[in-house]
Amino acid sequence: MVMNLVVLPMAFQHRPSFAWDAAFTGIIILILAVGLPISFIKHSRYSKRRAS
Repeated sequence: MVMNLVVLPMAFQHRPSFAWDAAFTGIIILILAVGLPISFIKHSRYSKRRAS
């Protein structure tokens, strides 16, 4: 209750601006750093399991 009524209003007095270029960069980084390694690992494990 204190968090919602006191801390959050003090922390976010103004709304941070949104930048499309920063959002796009973040999406690309997530795809490259998280999505591709997971897909490569999944593909290699699935290929080994299917070949055996």
